[in-house]
Amino acid sequence: MILVLLGSLLSFNYHSGQCRLLHKLDSFKKHRMESNVVDLDGTNECNNISKRIKIILVGNSNVGKSSLLKSFTKGSDENEPVSTIGTDLKLYEMRLNGELIKLYIWDTAGTERFKNHMSPSYFRHAQGALVVYDVGCQKSFEELNTWVKMIEQYSGSRLVKVIIGNKNDLPARAISIQKAEEYAKSINCVYLETSAKTGLHVRQAFVTLVHLIIEKNSNQLSVKENNVVLREKPTKHKAQCCHH
Repeated sequence: MILVLLGSLLSFNYHSGQCRLLHKLDSFKKHRMESNVVDLDGTNECNNISKRIKIILVGNSNVGKSSLLKSFTKGSDENEPVSTIGTDLKLYEMRLNGELIKLYIWDTAGTERFKNHMSPSYFRHAQGALVVYDVGCQKSFEELNTWVKMIEQYSGSRLVKVIIGNKNDLPARAISIQKAEEYAKSINCVYLETSAKTGLHVRQAFVTLVHLIIEKNSNQLSVKENNVVLREKPTKHKAQCCHH
């Protein structure tokens, strides 16, 4: 009896701690969150958040991941991201298809140099990833598959991925668009090119990823609902006797 009671108390404290942590994250920079609300229809307003999505950025060092994040969230918050051990977390709110969505965007903050020692917690509970390479760097492209395998190792194939060719403002390219598109197609991913420097297609990259995540979640829910219907036992009707 004492052990059961102790276990219940520990479980309660654990979940309470989780709730407090989420509350702190949601409350972080609360006085500036209104400026984070971006309505794609051109209007700004704050409503109840309908979805929370964790996104991660992966790729070799110096491909521009942090610059992409900074370009996407530019003007939304003047303060620095939330720093954790080896990672940076940026909270961002946007309106998409009438829904207010909170993004938890995680950046490796340089730890990608030690990819073999990256914490699994970075990938845990992520719903989408921007897998970034530098169009002017052959090595960063060649190592995309290493990052994709790492994502699948920790998050499974369920995680939505968009391949990003960054720095397409550079005069010289090491990787052709066709080659990059063929690679993305081979792993069933969308391919986009961006320039964190000029801002070209940066917003499109993040919005596309969010769209795909929502679409996948919606499809999974639809499949589950259909399975429930299919598993329902047919109603048995007693045969009625015919009287002549």
